[in-house]
Amino acid sequence: MKTPRLLLITLLLAVVALTASARTPEEQSVVDFLDAYDRAYVASDKAFFEENFHTDYRAFVEGELKTKADALKWIETKDAEERTLELSTTTDRVRIAGDMAVATGTIAWKSVNPTKENATPKTGTEHFTVVMVKDGNAWRAWSEHISQVKAAKPQ
Repeated sequence: MKTPRLLLITLLLAVVALTASARTPEEQSVVDFLDAYDRAYVASDKAFFEENFHTDYRAFVEGELKTKADALKWIETKDAEERTLELSTTTDRVRIAGDMAVATGTIAWKSVNPTKENATPKTGTEHFTVVMVKDGNAWRAWSEHISQVKAAKPQ
């Protein structure tokens, strides 16, 4: 008799956990925006960023402030130094308040220096926080903070 009760409790806990982790449609639209951002970044799609970076966009990347103009210039020229082969975002949290949203998570990437023959690809992980504003029916990136996640030191 205890086995069915234990099974029922386990199933109820699973349902509660799944329900708690489910995103609202509005939260999912933020995650969808970030997925589109990843695809545009890998493709160096400057037009995507011209449209989806807010007019007064700011980014803090490894402690350096970048304006929308700085970011667009970098998107245009980044492949000459480092070509992104893969980019994957894991969005941990999304919070929406009116026409603003904040998302946090991690970015895993793989890139290669195109100027070096047989270059070994580099990989890395970064933490991000992005603040977005709703412009009509679309989200626009307003501010970002990206920091490298340092590898654990061997013991």
